[in-house]
Amino acid sequence: MEHGVVRLFGSTYKGELAAPATVAWPLRFGFGVFLIWAVVYLGMALFGRGTSAAEGDQIVIRQAEFIVSDASSMPPADSNWQLVPLPHRFARPDGTSLPGFWYGADFALPDIGPLSNTQMPLWLYLPNLSGGGQVYANGALIAAVQSADAATQVRLYRPFLFLLPPAVLRAGTNRITLHFASREPRISVGTFEIGPEHVLRGRFEQRLFVESTTAKISAAACLMAGSAVLVFWLRRREERLYGLFALSLLFWSLRTLLMRWPVVPIAYLTEWRLAYYVCQGGFVVAISICTLNFSQIRRPRLERFMLGYAVAGCIAFAVIGMPLRPVMDSYWILGFFPATMYCIAHLTVWAAHQRTRSSLAMGLAMLLALALCMHDFAVQEGWFHLTEIYLMHLGIPVFMLVMAGVLSDRFIDALQTVESVNERLALRIDERERDLALSYERVSQLERVYGATEERQRIMRDMHDGIGSQLLTTMAIVERGSASRADTVALLQECLDDMCLATDSLTPAEPDLMPALESFRIRMRARFGDAGISLHWQEHDIPESLALDTHAGLQVLRILQEALANVLKHARASNVTVDLNFAAHRLLIRVSDDGIGSAKVGTTGGRGLLNMQTRAARIGAHLTIDHQAAGTSLALAIPCVS
Repeated sequence: MEHGVVRLFGSTYKGELAAPATVAWPLRFGFGVFLIWAVVYLGMALFGRGTSAAEGDQIVIRQAEFIVSDASSMPPADSNWQLVPLPHRFARPDGTSLPGFWYGADFALPDIGPLSNTQMPLWLYLPNLSGGGQVYANGALIAAVQSADAATQVRLYRPFLFLLPPAVLRAGTNRITLHFASREPRISVGTFEIGPEHVLRGRFEQRLFVESTTAKISAAACLMAGSAVLVFWLRRREERLYGLFALSLLFWSLRTLLMRWPVVPIAYLTEWRLAYYVCQGGFVVAISICTLNFSQIRRPRLERFMLGYAVAGCIAFAVIGMPLRPVMDSYWILGFFPATMYCIAHLTVWAAHQRTRSSLAMGLAMLLALALCMHDFAVQEGWFHLTEIYLMHLGIPVFMLVMAGVLSDRFIDALQTVESVNERLALRIDERERDLALSYERVSQLERVYGATEERQRIMRDMHDGIGSQLLTTMAIVERGSASRADTVALLQECLDDMCLATDSLTPAEPDLMPALESFRIRMRARFGDAGISLHWQEHDIPESLALDTHAGLQVLRILQEALANVLKHARASNVTVDLNFAAHRLLIRVSDDGIGSAKVGTTGGRGLLNMQTRAARIGAHLTIDHQAAGTSLALAIPCVS
């Protein structure tokens, strides 16, 4: 385990991180297989002579006669023919837009032997026929490949294998003639190789695969991979390295496809070449900046310079056109070399400091790609008499594959780190949830203890204000000896009533006032019956339950008790009516009697109008009392929830 700060897709995580595991081994394994396969095929294509026949089974023509002529038929022998070695490369003659070229070479067939036309058919293998053209054997046309003309430009990157019809061959001296036209700055013709098909077919297929098929495969693979990485980058714009890598892949694939486009109409030749230079410059700039960013270095001035240099060259070609092509191919491309080498040097230094398998693979792949790029440039310029075969399409995909593997490592390592961070966060959340649950349980216990304490204090206050006050008053009256037996019984009955009120208000488990009112009604009906007064209890639109807290319920019961006690003591009434009506979330209680009406409510013992008003105010209720000659009416409006 290690401690540090890791940046994952634009977010920063700090703390203890698991050491990342290398998980892109399939890509590295694929890179190794691809590299071995490329080296084997490259060696066979460049140096192989086939494995099914001996060297003596074929004829390799390494010299030919050459002439520049626009004649449609072979120039006569006394023309200005020159003897040149094969492969032959030279600059296109100045002052000619579409010159014609003729090559002629002789070979001999014995009357008997392995190459006799009576023994087996012979084939002609041309490793390099970049300009296409017509192939003749002893003056007879045996093959025709499209060549450049007034309407089209032709450039072929592949070998050819043609059958030499036995009918046109003869014992002794035979002549192979090649004719084509080309606009390319450099003209190139390879050796002529003649032999049986089983000798030449292997070499032809090897070179075709290395030079043509692998280019198509690498271009298609880079195009698909670049599109996929670009889609990823569009979702994560802050990951600049992935965006540069996607541009490198896309520019390279398009550059390869444009370069190896075999036939281009003359009307679009300038546009086609401009598109090629845009892709070439874009690839060099993108891969150089990507290399710098990969080695964790930013050079904004260098990046702007390279981009400006690439754009300036493309603009100059767009203005001047095809006459600028030699400068673009030689000097403009070469102008990227110092900046590119600077980027590669930084990558090499970074890889040396890292000392990991990923950095080593990046360094080796970059050196391989650089070597193949220099080889292709030397081939293009005709240096060192190298065979004209372009190999950069083998090196760049290898480098891209290694870089894709390294970026995949970083991506998957980042995902693993995020998963590790998420797991730790989940564990911490679980710990916090357990702590919160314990805290909640403690708070609940404290609330229960606090609630019980509050309830005891409230009961004590109610007992003190109610029953305690009643008992003290009764005891004082009895001690004075001024109360008769009936008065003493009445006072004690009031104490019992107050205790029953407190008990009724505490009995329900739910804050429902109706059960307490029912108990109060039954008890008061008996009291009023003993006093000879009719108690009429009426209910209108009363719901099944009335939500009211215990304290408020007790105050309502005490107001009713006080009102009915005043009727018993002072009103001299024959009938008393208690009317309960529920409307608009309010309970309206009206107590009315047919007594004398003029009697005032007493205040002895804390009872009376002021006491009832105080109780009503505590619970937010509204109390009104109306004294009339025909009786007294009390109205109590209580807010509640049904």
